[in-house]
Amino acid sequence: MFSRISFKLALIIGLSLVGMLVMGPIALYNMRAQMMADRQAKTQHMVDVGYGILAQELIRVMRRAGVEFRRPDGSVRPDPVTVDFTRLIRRDTLITRPPQNLTSGLAIIGWADEALDIINRALPFRR
Repeated sequence: MFSRISFKLALIIGLSLVGMLVMGPIALYNMRAQMMADRQAKTQHMVDVGYGILAQELIRVMRRAGVEFRRPDGSVRPDPVTVDFTRLIRRDTLITRPPQNLTSGLAIIGWADEALDIINRALPFRR
């Protein structure tokens, strides 16, 4: 039958392969979720900046048409009436909460590297 060492070797290799097969889909799912979140943040950034630019142009057109802008208390706002881009940037999620790097993916790759090093130490291959 099998010798004791070959059985242990087969067991270590088998468990490593099962672990990799289990962790692979989990890693791919996490990576996909992170990529989707990054894409959403980038799209939201473009929308926010686009709204700001569009609002500034709308204000300019309305001022040329003679529309008066008022403060919340009802008093007339003096010219120039502008969009508060500083506030817009403060609220922009791409700047305040930038997309995470693929830390979860890198952690899984690190784990796999550690697992491979363990196997190399357990099974010394000669080069």
